[in-house]
Amino acid sequence: MIKILNNKAVVATSVGIITFIVFIPALQNEFVGDDFGYVVKNEFIHSININLFKNAFFSFQHANWHPITWISHALDYAVWGLNPLGHHLTNNILHAVNTFLVVLLVAKLLASWQAGNPPQAEASSHESRFTLIAAATTGLLFGLHPMRVEAVAWVAERKELLCGLFYLLSIMAYMTYATNTAQGAKGMGHSAHQTAHGAQGMGRGVFDTLRFTLYALRFRPLLSALCFFVLALLSKPMAVTLPFVLLILDWYPFKRIHSLRTLLTALGEKVPFIFLSIIASILTVMAQEEGGTIISTEAIPLPTRGLVAAKCLFAYLWKMMFPLNLMPAGYPYPNVIDVTIFSSEYLLWIVLLTGIATTSVVIARKQPLWLSVWLYYFVTLFPVLGIVKAGAMFMTDRYSYLPSLGPSLFVGLLTAWMQEKIPTMKRRRLIFEIGGVTAGIAILISLSLIAITQIGLWKNDTTIQDYLNRIRLEGEIKEYQKTLTIYPDNPDARLNLGTLYLQLGLLDKAIEQFQLLVELHPAEASYCNALGFAYAQRGYTDRAIEQFKAAVELEPANPNYQKNLNRAYAMKRSFDNRMLKDRPGE
Repeated sequence: MIKILNNKAVVATSVGIITFIVFIPALQNEFVGDDFGYVVKNEFIHSININLFKNAFFSFQHANWHPITWISHALDYAVWGLNPLGHHLTNNILHAVNTFLVVLLVAKLLASWQAGNPPQAEASSHESRFTLIAAATTGLLFGLHPMRVEAVAWVAERKELLCGLFYLLSIMAYMTYATNTAQGAKGMGHSAHQTAHGAQGMGRGVFDTLRFTLYALRFRPLLSALCFFVLALLSKPMAVTLPFVLLILDWYPFKRIHSLRTLLTALGEKVPFIFLSIIASILTVMAQEEGGTIISTEAIPLPTRGLVAAKCLFAYLWKMMFPLNLMPAGYPYPNVIDVTIFSSEYLLWIVLLTGIATTSVVIARKQPLWLSVWLYYFVTLFPVLGIVKAGAMFMTDRYSYLPSLGPSLFVGLLTAWMQEKIPTMKRRRLIFEIGGVTAGIAILISLSLIAITQIGLWKNDTTIQDYLNRIRLEGEIKEYQKTLTIYPDNPDARLNLGTLYLQLGLLDKAIEQFQLLVELHPAEASYCNALGFAYAQRGYTDRAIEQFKAAVELEPANPNYQKNLNRAYAMKRSFDNRMLKDRPGE
């Protein structure tokens, strides 16, 4: 058992170190966006005194209530001042530690699942191999995924990392409690038998005292779990989902819930957790209302929010599978007019959601793990699905931080299962082993490279804005392309499409669109001017002059066309002079 634990510790440490290394480029980034309000210009965190704790605990700052997060920023400021490297370093360390904990947590959960007993049950060497592969894969997917970049590379999102840290620690403490409870129940039954049949006098009194002490000690992990939960709530109220996650774990894999009586017992244990969740939820709504971010049901009706929430569940999954075109700070909310049950898109989301939920329930008896994973994903994401709408965003990468553990575990289990099947193959075993390892490494390298690229986008506000502008332009290009597919003779759509290509530096595509316009409308001066401008950008000076001349001839009263022609002539003279100077022997 010690060897297995050591293996888990080594794997968890390795995964944490790899994660930290991949995110090292974030240390070169500057403060961006909300960092200025949270750290740079936030005077109350610039001194560790009574004013810090007063503001952190008894006021709403930036439409939030997260005292531990403010104290964390204050500690960083005390050490690093306004040097962004130190603040980013703290974020990197927190994320690496969280990834380390994910590996250990998954390993313990899978040990429970495989053994069919509470956590920390003995596992065979074969089971431990399965567990290590699944835990390592889950940890790597969680740690290296590009959707983690927003939470790590944005200093203001420290709250996500701190909440994740204490959330994971709370679950791990609760797992110890679940173990002790199961083992204690067996021990107490045996003790009661001994007491009834063997213990007498002083010996019985000593034995009862010892039994009571052991019974009381069993609740220490539950108290630890509650304390970590409080810290998670004080870091970010999104931790309100923890009591329900613990109930899911009680059902499976802990198997503590198997009747109405055991359900009520499990609920009774969670009363303090649920009470704190309610208090934190109320404080969060109050903070959001004071910050003016709560959107009324008149603006976005509840049925609309429900349909968008269904789409949101699958949109996060899609981004987890294909992390491309990630949007810093969030994705715009859909047009409310387009959100209707009669829309094929939203009808699809409802059908998919219903199908997955039904299938999970049907197979729950034989395969409860999948329902447990799906419920975890749904429950942890529920607070940010927009049923209670705050802010203008449809979804953000940072909100997937804890919910992503569900899909990551699914892939981890699938990977371990495939590795388990390979030894049973008599033929082509080596090919499958090499192919599987190669594919896994390729996926992790790809995720790491995308993550590093995404970290670069968070370099400063300028790089973020440039990227957002590019994404916006690419979206507009798709819309104009759709328009031209239906109306190929629409000159305005083609002109706008060519202009967008110019802004993105796609000069050949811009020239292609403007050439079509000039061919179809040779008497339109603006189209000749646009083509001339594209030629000039491409370095085709003679062709640019030709088009600018045509524009001037068609509209001689327009001074801009003549200016463009003069600039083209100046470019040509400058180019010719350079060529003369560069000729040998001149």
